Amino acid sequence: MRFCSFRSADALACDPASETLSAGGKTHIVAETRDAFGRFVGYVYSKNGAAQQTVSASYEAATGRFAGAGFLHGGAQKTFSYSYLAGTSLPQTLTCPNGMTETRAYEATRDLLASVKNTVNGSVISR
Repeated sequence: MRFCSFRSADALACDPASETLSAGGKTHIVAETRDAFGRFVGYVYSKNGAAQQTVSASYEAATGRFAGAGFLHGGAQKTFSYSYLAGTSLPQTLTCPNGMTETRAYEATRDLLASVKNTVNGSVISR
């Protein structure tokens, strides 16, 4: 069970979440981390004390908007990153670790999605 409380008008304090399971002679632990605002910033799954998988999330310092996510599995770091249309909170670009990029365009006078273009390593695969 998690316990959260407000530290101030804009900060939430949460106890770190950790779950432990012992089965088949092995101990499995999932430990979650949160930032000073109570936002999820990652977790580590470990088996018998050795990290098996690490997942992370990041936020823009100036705006607090979601900026990206990543995972480490088998020694390889994979990162997904987001960018936003200038002057808005509308997502514009998603870049994936496999070389795929999704780019969104919006109508000029409204926040309505007008098009989505997907590319892999620079080659357009759909519009």
